[in-house]
Amino acid sequence: MPSRKWKNWPARAYDSLNQAGGLLGIGGIVIAVAGVAFTAPVVIGIGAATVVGTTGYALIKGFPPKLKEPREFVGQKITFTELTNLSEEIIKMGIFGASKSGKSTFQEHAIISNTPNSVTHDLSAAMVALQTNPPRIIALLDGDGKKFSQQFNVVKHANVLFIFLDHNSTNTSDQLINERLQEHDEYLNQLEGYLKEEKDGIISQIHFILNKKDLWQNSQGKQTLLKWFTEIIEKWKNKNLAKKITYCEHSNIYANDINNLMSIIIASK
Repeated sequence: MPSRKWKNWPARAYDSLNQAGGLLGIGGIVIAVAGVAFTAPVVIGIGAATVVGTTGYALIKGFPPKLKEPREFVGQKITFTELTNLSEEIIKMGIFGASKSGKSTFQEHAIISNTPNSVTHDLSAAMVALQTNPPRIIALLDGDGKKFSQQFNVVKHANVLFIFLDHNSTNTSDQLINERLQEHDEYLNQLEGYLKEEKDGIISQIHFILNKKDLWQNSQGKQTLLKWFTEIIEKWKNKNLAKKITYCEHSNIYANDINNLMSIIIASK
C-alpha cells in the first residue's frame, strides 16, 4: 500500500515552484548586487546556488502528504482535502438537497447520534464505520443546502448520491407547499446540468428520499406529493446519469425507516 500519492508530486512541485517565484526574484536582486562587487565566476555560482536551492525547496515542499487509513477518522468530520489523502478508496456518499430537508437530521439520528442537532453551513465528510463484518467505512459528504456551490462540490467528490426531498421546509406542518416543490425542482434541474457537463464519471447510484413521511402521510396533499415524486423517479430513470436509480419514502423519527435507509447505505457500491 503506497504511503503517499506520488503521481500527484509533479503537479504539487510545480505549484510550489510557482509559489517560490518570489525567492527567485530576491535571488536575482542578490545576483545583480553581487555582480558589482565580484567576478563573473562568483556571480554565476551564486545564481546557480539560488536556482538549485529554490528548486530543491519546491520539490521537497511538493511531497504529497502521507496517506492515512480511513479507520483513523471514524466518528470524525474531516475536510474534503483530507478525504483525498486516504490510503484506500471508500464509498463517498453525497447527501444532497435543499436546506431543512432533513439531511443533517438523518446523519445525526442514524449515524452520529452523539452529535448535537445543527444545520450544516460548511463542507464536511463524516467518517462512519458501518455495522458489517468486517466493519466497512464510508464518508458521508454534506454541505450547506442554501448554497448551490457547496452542494455541487459534494456531488463532485461523491460516487453515490442520496437526494432528500420533502413537502414543506418545516418539521411541524403537514401542508403541501407548491413553492417548496418548485425549489426541489430547481435543485434537480441544476443537478442534472452539473452531472451532464461537469461531473467526471457516472454516479454509481442515486437514491431519492421523500422525507418527513410522519407529517405528509395523512395530509390532504399526499396524493399530489406522491404523484410529483413518482414523476421525478421516472424522469431520472431515463436520464442515464447514474448506473442505478432507487427511492424510498422516509421519516427520520421512524426507526424502521432509518434501518431501511441504513440497509441501502450498506448495500451501496
